[in-house]
Amino acid sequence: MRSLKILLAEDEPAHQELLVRALTSQRPCVDVRVVATGAEFEKAVHDQRFDCVIVDYQLPDTNADDLLRALHSDLHGAPALVVSSNETQQVAVASIRSGSVDFVPKSKALQGNELWDRVREATRQAHRTTTEHQKVERRQNELSHLADTDPLTGLLNRRYLDHQLASHAYDRDRRREMSCIMMDLDHFKRINDIRGHAAGDMVLQEVAALLGKSLSGGDVAMRWGGEEFVVLQGSTNLAEAWIWADEFRNRVANTPFCSEGMDFGVTVSLGVVSFPTAKMGHEMIDLADQAMYLAKNRGRDRVCTWPMVVVDQALTEATGGGEFTTPARQRLEFLARCEHILGPTQKEHVTQHCLDVEQMAENLAGVMGLPQAERCRIQLAGLFHDVGKSVIPEELLAQPGPLSKAQWAVLCRHPDHSADISLRLGIDQDTVACIRQHHRPWRGASIASVAAKVICVADALVAMMSDRAYRSARSAVEALSELRRGAGAQFDPAVVSAAHFVLPLFAGKAA
Repeated sequence: MRSLKILLAEDEPAHQELLVRALTSQRPCVDVRVVATGAEFEKAVHDQRFDCVIVDYQLPDTNADDLLRALHSDLHGAPALVVSSNETQQVAVASIRSGSVDFVPKSKALQGNELWDRVREATRQAHRTTTEHQKVERRQNELSHLADTDPLTGLLNRRYLDHQLASHAYDRDRRREMSCIMMDLDHFKRINDIRGHAAGDMVLQEVAALLGKSLSGGDVAMRWGGEEFVVLQGSTNLAEAWIWADEFRNRVANTPFCSEGMDFGVTVSLGVVSFPTAKMGHEMIDLADQAMYLAKNRGRDRVCTWPMVVVDQALTEATGGGEFTTPARQRLEFLARCEHILGPTQKEHVTQHCLDVEQMAENLAGVMGLPQAERCRIQLAGLFHDVGKSVIPEELLAQPGPLSKAQWAVLCRHPDHSADISLRLGIDQDTVACIRQHHRPWRGASIASVAAKVICVADALVAMMSDRAYRSARSAVEALSELRRGAGAQFDPAVVSAAHFVLPLFAGKAA
């Protein structure tokens, strides 16, 4: 039998002893703690929990009715009994109205087992009430869980998120940032039409199982409806969510699905948005949804982020100025329209860094004696070569430490992003190819054009002689030495030779 913990508030020492004896006589499992004032009673109920409390109606600093009414929630369901030498109806009524379950005249409390019987009955009733409350609560939780769960996949459903938002659960989340990932199975209707709805259900279940295995602690996955799923990730920035989404996309694409003995593949398109946790709401789901549809429009089986949507819209608006608008002017218009999504490092890369590379590349091409048409192409490629960093997360570009393999893979996509953006801004195909190739290593037989090799060296020189989050700017001598070490592998030796003549012009950039 477990110990029964009772708190007794009684100021008369003689009555204390008699009441304790009435409760503990031949009852070794009864543990009584005695206090003499209301203040001591309040401290005791804050220090520990009791199975029952007994309070003398008249204490030196308060009355039982005031004390119990004030501390009702602090008793955590422990029944309260009031004892008093004053046996008037007024005292008894006041005791019961205070929240006590029983009033015991002190003359009766000190006789035989009267007090103990009352305590035992009160604790039994409290236990029954608590048990019933727990049963009801468990059942309510079970019903709520069933209502919040998608029966086919076992994931949470849209109702769950609606409830979380209505209860402002995310307003109390102290994590500063979170991400929302919306995903949609590609050509799912085709699966249902060709292989049947049973196969479609199997695919949904398998994808849900893959989701469950891919989540980290605190992540939440939901079936949003049909073949759409939503993942919420706490304490996750855009780069981290992008990497997770691409890894999951790849996992789905490489998973064989089987129906009636025949294997087939499934792909998924994903949209990612990151935001301050306090802004969590349906509008963030809408942004992720727009990013997902951009992924669909770009060919499916890919990840797009909300900044990509902004860039896409900015490109559409910037290129609507008429046939006399030049690519350089459209570039300025484009950058102005998406400036609000760019962090300070992104802005530096797509503006001043590009201008410096343009100038450096032009000088390299001049020293190399390249034809005027090629020099113009190189100059234009230098100006546009890094515009794709408008969609590379700021946290990657500004990271002070080394990048992980996955982070580096995201960063290395920026030449393709730059090429795609440049094409939409009116750059010719040959210059776009130069931009796409400018980070490819030389290694003698490289397919990169001469223009791309010049941009590669110019970009490296300007970057090395500029302050970066992970290091301070290097001097011109240090930058040239680094070029020599990479000549024949990463850099074209002919362009490195030209840099010996060009670099003194940029020595002012030394740290």
